[in-house]
Amino acid sequence: IHSLTPMSNVLKNMSFEFNSFAGTHQVEVFSNSGYPFIGNINFEAGNHIMNFNLDAANTIFSEDFENGTSNWNIDGPWQLISELSHSGNALTDSWGGYGFYAPNCDVNISLINQIDLSNSVNPLLTFWENLYTEGNFDFVYVEVSEDNENWSQVYQNSGKKDYWHPIFVDLNEFVGHSI
Repeated sequence: IHSLTPMSNVLKNMSFEFNSFAGTHQVEVFSNSGYPFIGNINFEAGNHIMNFNLDAANTIFSEDFENGTSNWNIDGPWQLISELSHSGNALTDSWGGYGFYAPNCDVNISLINQIDLSNSVNPLLTFWENLYTEGNFDFVYVEVSEDNENWSQVYQNSGKKDYWHPIFVDLNEFVGHSI
C-alpha cells in the first residue's frame, strides 16, 4: 500500500492488517508465482476483509544473473555482485552502491535476444529495484524496442529508495510484437 511506510507489508499466515486513513490508496498485491493485483482501492472507515486471488503467472523470460551476463549487451561499468542483491546476484553500475558518475554519463544494458509477446495477455515486466540517485536529476530508465534503434520509455525513477522493492511495468502496448 503506497501510502504506508514501509511500502510493502509482509504477509503472515496469508493475511495482514494495517491502519490507515479512509480514502483511495494505490495497492499492489503480489506473490512469487502469481500475477499481481495493481490498482486503486477506496477504503472506508471501519474494519474490512478483502480477498485477492492471484492467477498463476506465465513467465516468458526470467533473469537472475546466476549464470552471468551472457544474455546482455553491456555498455558502461556494470558489475555482477551478490553483496547488495535482493537474492542471489544483482547487476549494478555502482559497485557497493556508492559509486560516482562522470557528468552526463549514459550507461546501459540491453538483452541480446528479443522477447516474443505475440501471444501474451496483460504482460508485465517485473524486477526488484534498489535505487540511490540524485532525485529529479539522475534518472534510471527502462526502454523497449522492437528493432534496437527506436526506443519507447516505459519506466523512469530517481531519488533515494535504497531498499529492495518490486517494480511492475505494463507492457500491453507491445502485445503481438517481439521486443
